[in-house]
Amino acid sequence: MNKSILGLGLASFLLTAQSPVRVASPAVCEALADRLANSVMRVTVAGGSGSVTSLGADSCTFKNLELDSGHIAGWTADRVTLTSPGIAASTPGSIPKVLRADITGIRFSVRVDDSHARYLNAAVQRPFDIHLNYEWDDEAHQLHVREATLESPWIGRTSLSADLDVGGSKDGFNGRIQDRGITLRRVHFVLDNRAIVEAMMLPALVGSLPKDKDPAVEFPKIQRLIEKEVRALPASGANEASKDALIRFVRDFPHPTGHFEETVTFDQPISLDELTTDKKGRWLRKARIEAAYSPTPAAPAS
Repeated sequence: MNKSILGLGLASFLLTAQSPVRVASPAVCEALADRLANSVMRVTVAGGSGSVTSLGADSCTFKNLELDSGHIAGWTADRVTLTSPGIAASTPGSIPKVLRADITGIRFSVRVDDSHARYLNAAVQRPFDIHLNYEWDDEAHQLHVREATLESPWIGRTSLSADLDVGGSKDGFNGRIQDRGITLRRVHFVLDNRAIVEAMMLPALVGSLPKDKDPAVEFPKIQRLIEKEVRALPASGANEASKDALIRFVRDFPHPTGHFEETVTFDQPISLDELTTDKKGRWLRKARIEAAYSPTPAAPAS
């Protein structure tokens, strides 16, 4: 997935990470978003005359939000709503242990002095939404991501939930999990692809390959390695139906269709570093997997 999109989701996730949460006015609310966005995404929140913020006892809402990267490209969002019980009355400097972020009407923004380019950029865009919901467990020192969803009626939907152990300070949740040791216990992933893989995920995957590696060669090699690992899984790791679903899904890349759903559980939590750098899929040997895939049949030619 595009790093800017991930950054946008993380910005909502950590929105109170470095700012006071006793918000007394819309101006303070804007400053809160600006500071966080600048620290997480290296952008600034450009309010402008069209930007409106409002604050309730449990929520803060931004409208017509513009994220300015300082370069030619940025993002806009029609509405951002952050909800956390008692957020307005929280102790200054504290981080909400329960937070829901809803970002709707997200669009890619290009600032160019060319009316044709501006028109085409606006005309071809289809807005999408991001929803994030997390809960921090102080006693277990775990972060429960209840929902992290990116969706649009035009490109489809991808969603995950996860349970993570967060290492580092024992002083409680301070929002700075990116600098800590993080291990994954369970992840549930759902994909309803219309164009979300091709439009958002595939560019990021291609970008992760070295420049001297041809994706047309490397991706089939990775697919074969993963299929080999899946076939070698013991029955305790995945039943035959789950193996068949995984293999069919991997074979359909980069154009999966229909509905895919997968739950991966680790008896011994696995580090995110190991999970993201293992391109041969050896982490599968440490997992228990349940998967289902219902591809959409190709429509007959008319």
